[in-house]
Amino acid sequence: MKIILTGAQGTGKTTILEHYRSQYPVITEVVRTLMKEGIKINEMGDEEGQKIIFDTHIKLLSSNDQFIADRGPTDALAYTIYHTYVQKKFSEDEVIRETEKLRQFIKENKDIIIWCYFPIEFGVVNDGVRSIDEEFRYFISRTIKQILDDNNIPYHIIHGTIEQRIKQIDKIIKDNE
Repeated sequence: MKIILTGAQGTGKTTILEHYRSQYPVITEVVRTLMKEGIKINEMGDEEGQKIIFDTHIKLLSSNDQFIADRGPTDALAYTIYHTYVQKKFSEDEVIRETEKLRQFIKENKDIIIWCYFPIEFGVVNDGVRSIDEEFRYFISRTIKQILDDNNIPYHIIHGTIEQRIKQIDKIIKDNE
């Protein structure tokens, strides 16, 4: 089973992912790992770094047979869209390239990936890495949902307390076994 938890920064994806660490292989901290290698993230991202982030997500998610991931290509594409259309830092070519790669990824994995969208339900916690700019955060959240909708990606909206979210994902897993 392949599950991608998608949503803006600070929506609880990694917290929920940690619950499943002992039961499933996890793919986590992709962006933070790349940041440690010098890739710029959040509002400071650059086109080359964003390209690496997106392609790393696609590579990792394509090369593992079973996982739960706390981010995916929908997240990376949302940040690229922000840099392209809000900040006007990137060429539109990168949005087109990532959208095409996302569509190919979806086509190749249509029946085996479960997408879980985490909307914003609480304030962002400043951990020194994620952006705490709420306007930026809401833009990313809306854009991820729009990407899911525009690409006809079936997804589950995950919300509530940690316990409620785990119950929702447990049910999704059970229904798809």
